[in-house]
Amino acid sequence: IDTNVIGMKSGVVLSTGLVSEIAQPNHSPGNSGLVSDYTKKYKSDKDLNRLCKGRTYDQLILEFDFVPFNNYISFNFCFASEEYPEYVGSQFNDVFGFIISGDSLKKKNLALIPGTKEAVTINNINQKKHADLYVNNNYFLNTGMYKAINYQPQVSFWKKLWSKLFRKKSEQGAFYYQEGEKKKLNQILVNNFEFDGFTKTMKASCYLRPWKLYHLKIGIGDVGDAIFDSGVFLEENSF
Repeated sequence: IDTNVIGMKSGVVLSTGLVSEIAQPNHSPGNSGLVSDYTKKYKSDKDLNRLCKGRTYDQLILEFDFVPFNNYISFNFCFASEEYPEYVGSQFNDVFGFIISGDSLKKKNLALIPGTKEAVTINNINQKKHADLYVNNNYFLNTGMYKAINYQPQVSFWKKLWSKLFRKKSEQGAFYYQEGEKKKLNQILVNNFEFDGFTKTMKASCYLRPWKLYHLKIGIGDVGDAIFDSGVFLEENSF
């Protein structure tokens, strides 16, 4: 990915879909990679469920123990998703958690929206809420795509009618390209990044006791279904 896109030169990416599909032109409003098992045997992560107040699927979790050399740790991250912008306010509230525990410290989520105690989810940071931290990469009008649980994107009747009459219909027949909106976007971004929206780089941090053993759990999950991928980028050498 061009480093101008998310402001990180290198690092690690975790995604609920195919990582190989991230660094490409944004050609779809709802790209979906691997799909999880929906049976009762599927173990949805309780920590992520608690943060999003829903049920997670397609979870990807990275865990490790560490011993801090001083009393402060931090990590830079960027959250992105295909749920943006049409599923904001719905049950498809994809989530990212950065959970620390150890040395008598109860589980604590460090991935918070700056100045708040809110977790990083689709419904908590988007084009309407904390918009100063959100970057739009969407130029689609999603009129035909339906998701699990029979939920339809929040598009008004008049907007659908206007697009049907005046917008160019995509080959898939499920959405429209809005060329005027596309011209307003960062062209480097729209030509190199599949996700429809993402956050500006944020920092997870906390104070700890040096030379004590701690456990860090970094997790991301689709919520409410196992489609429309989300991802998180963790900056190298920022931990």
